[in-house]
Amino acid sequence: MFEKGYVPWNKGKKQWENKKHPMLGKRLSAESRIKISAAGQGRVFSEESKLKSRLSNIGQHRSEETKKRLKEAWVGRKQKFKQRSGYHLSEEHKRRLRELHLGKPAWNKGMPHSEETKRKIRERLGRGNRNVNWKGGKRASQRRVVSRRRALGFIPLNQDFENSEAHHIDKEHVIYIPKSLHRSVWHSLSNLDTMERINTKVFCWILGGNVL
Repeated sequence: MFEKGYVPWNKGKKQWENKKHPMLGKRLSAESRIKISAAGQGRVFSEESKLKSRLSNIGQHRSEETKKRLKEAWVGRKQKFKQRSGYHLSEEHKRRLRELHLGKPAWNKGMPHSEETKRKIRERLGRGNRNVNWKGGKRASQRRVVSRRRALGFIPLNQDFENSEAHHIDKEHVIYIPKSLHRSVWHSLSNLDTMERINTKVFCWILGGNVL
């Protein structure tokens, strides 16, 4: 430990006065940047270090010259951002980004929103008809379903029975099938793949001993 009143050998000396720093104007190589980045990863500052850093910055004010330089630097950055507006990534760049993140979970996966965050989301989006995704509510949804049904024909090919539901095999013809079978596969007449899956199950059920 140094004794009280010790004066460092370089106190008051300006080492680089009227000289150029050897690293001035030079850029670090990619390998050097990777090494520096790897050295800092996982570093955790102690509470004492955090407190010292916080206390050292309390009460400090930027000079007008510093504020001016920061303002000029920020204006330059804003101009650079404006120049990149409308910029599109190349297909090669998109492919590399995809391969980089493929198979990796999202950083926020499994992190539930806090109640405060949920409240803020509700306030921003609004509820009911104030929400940007509002589509008229349950009754409007039912009316849309009914209107689509009215555009379809209804020619039954068999008799209804207990716990059965009418299934459109096409836009005109209907077959009554068990409710559990009808709801086993989500399907829509506008989706040929799902219609093929549900109709295959329906015809297998019919050929299993049930008569039209």
